[in-house]
Amino acid sequence: MHLRKRLISMTSLTMAVSLLATLLLPSLAKPVSAVGLGATAWPMVGYDAQHSARSPYSGPLADYAKWTVAAEASSPGSPVIGSDGTVYYGTDGRDPGNPDKLRAVNPDGTIKWAFTLPADNYMATAPAIDDDGTIYIATHGAKLIAVNSDGTEKWTFDPSSPAEVYSSPAIAPDGTIYFGDMAGKLFAVNPDGTEKWRRNFGTFILSSPALGQDGTIYLAMGN
Repeated sequence: MHLRKRLISMTSLTMAVSLLATLLLPSLAKPVSAVGLGATAWPMVGYDAQHSARSPYSGPLADYAKWTVAAEASSPGSPVIGSDGTVYYGTDGRDPGNPDKLRAVNPDGTIKWAFTLPADNYMATAPAIDDDGTIYIATHGAKLIAVNSDGTEKWTFDPSSPAEVYSSPAIAPDGTIYFGDMAGKLFAVNPDGTEKWRRNFGTFILSSPALGQDGTIYLAMGN
């Protein structure tokens, strides 16, 4: 069942997280000079690479809605915030007449742009933003799509896997993007859209990978 949502901006942002880390992978090489996770108010699901969900900002002191934007379709994933205050969120456009889109909303609640996703590639995940403002989205299709801050496509990584994706992408300090699929594969993608590696665990991955400060990758997965 899909829940139709509205995107509501409060005076500041608070979020909660639930994550069970059950499996560890070996660390990759130490971070090199590259584009990593953006230093914004909320660049990915769970705020940081560890998904701590601990915002550095205080929550609103009163129940005051600053503005409201109609999502136009069900929106299962969390919104993220760019360095200029732009809010990004995706929609599941399987509703008739509502194509799958990544939407960008200005800090004042006006629509900035909408990027239409390829057919059968709706978003059930949260986007992630890197240091140069690129927005990464993992689609149900399954693809990892990089979108420029002006709403144009940068590149698309197609893993040639028929499995569905519900795992929001996570960005490492060296710029590597990680996400999993329902067939149990964890993908590591370079910032230029090429595949770094993949590993098959044989059981579904629903959660976003969490990255330890020592480079360890933590995953929550099915039995």
